[in-house]
Amino acid sequence: MQSKLIFIIKYFWVKRKNILILLSIILLFSSFSIKWYSIHKSIEEKDNEYFSNCGYTKSMWIFTINASCIQQKKLPQLPLAEIIDAVWDNIDWFSWYYEPLSNSFNYYWATPIFKTKWNLYLQWEPSTNKLVLQAIESRERVSFSYKELAQYYAQHLSYFVADKDLTNLGNCSRKNYLLALNWIDWYILNPWNTFNINQKLSSLWWYCKWISNESHSFYWWVCGMVSQLFRVSLINPDIVINKRYPHNEWFVQYYWENIWGDDAAVYEYSKQFEIKNTGESDIILKTRNNESKSIIVAISWPTNKWVNITKNFINWNTKAIHLNKTVYQYNDTLGNVVLREEVFDSYYSKKSYEFR
Repeated sequence: MQSKLIFIIKYFWVKRKNILILLSIILLFSSFSIKWYSIHKSIEEKDNEYFSNCGYTKSMWIFTINASCIQQKKLPQLPLAEIIDAVWDNIDWFSWYYEPLSNSFNYYWATPIFKTKWNLYLQWEPSTNKLVLQAIESRERVSFSYKELAQYYAQHLSYFVADKDLTNLGNCSRKNYLLALNWIDWYILNPWNTFNINQKLSSLWWYCKWISNESHSFYWWVCGMVSQLFRVSLINPDIVINKRYPHNEWFVQYYWENIWGDDAAVYEYSKQFEIKNTGESDIILKTRNNESKSIIVAISWPTNKWVNITKNFINWNTKAIHLNKTVYQYNDTLGNVVLREEVFDSYYSKKSYEFR
């Protein structure tokens, strides 16, 4: 009887010991699980914060931000005018200009070609994508300057460019042309506002008057700038040309041999030139010139609209031109949709080969 009692006591003691061991294992596993969950949750929370937080710090014109925000295109915003001001001197040339010698062409928008490339994280290239992904994997923050951020945005603005040959201009013609050209530099045409060039040209002084004693609101060869602005307005889908008049004669030395009807004349208030911004973005006019060439550029936030320009003789009259501007917008369902058309019929008495 005593031996049986001893056996039972030993049995339950061993059993109790096994249960304690089992309980210890369970408690250890639970503690590990809780710790693993806590660490994992902390990492997950940090990851979520890294990808969702696009706040930035700024010190002495240097921005610092999570690399993931570059991939998400959630970078600090800059006003359009500040972007242009920061990058203008670094633009070497543009990929596309108005085509004065073509009787039909499509114009989408030009892209700027920069003199130098800046921050590697902000370039629109495959190598940049790889670099950004590597930084994201390491949960890094990256830094770039104000000008580098401006260039990032500037690469994908919409640019509409028309150039002009200045080699045939006489002294007075050049002076008046440059006076008008420099005056429109940095002109900002806000959405749904109009710009009447006659009103603005009438406010300028220091025109070259030749030997004429007559007094006018403005003088010869401001028309050269207005014609150039007319061409920029033709290829810009958001500009509507409210008022435009051709010259009486087609001046070959300044507008090429073929009569294409893409000039614009202004005289007092009987011949006016006026445009309107029908888009949602400001349109900023910028100019540049040297001894032989100038450009006028209309710059706005990116657009998905484009323009077709066609020029045809009217009734086979080589001195009468029908110029048509058709504005399109791309639609994912319908494709290219016509938004509007603008028509300009021009009649010239003759070709003039006069230098002025």
